[in-house]
Amino acid sequence: QERVHPAKLLFLEGCSFRQRDPAVFGVRILAGSIQPGRTIIRQDNQQIGRIRSIQKETQTVTVAKQGDEVALSVPGPTLGRQIKEGDILYLDMPGSAAKWLSGKGSLTTDEKEALFEIMKIKRDHGDRFWGM
Repeated sequence: QERVHPAKLLFLEGCSFRQRDPAVFGVRILAGSIQPGRTIIRQDNQQIGRIRSIQKETQTVTVAKQGDEVALSVPGPTLGRQIKEGDILYLDMPGSAAKWLSGKGSLTTDEKEALFEIMKIKRDHGDRFWGM
């Protein structure tokens, strides 16, 4: 079973392509990697939605890695309401994955930083023992 890794995204300025149903917007991956089917959260732990598809230079891709700039299709949110250009977003992950990764996972420095930020978000907004 593949382990869930942390990821951190920046919603790029001027990259709102479709407001809703689904929202389509551009992101730069600041840490980790993303795949369709994964859920995105805001810095206040609110779920934005599940990534339906990822496009890189007009091609649909199954994974996008740190440094990539891609367009995401996400059913659910309305751009400008739930999320705005310039927002930092994260991939949601189960506490068990965070616990495993912080114990023995092989993460890059940027992924570790993203994981600690996700842990802080989860602990500040609900479960103070998340990922322990």
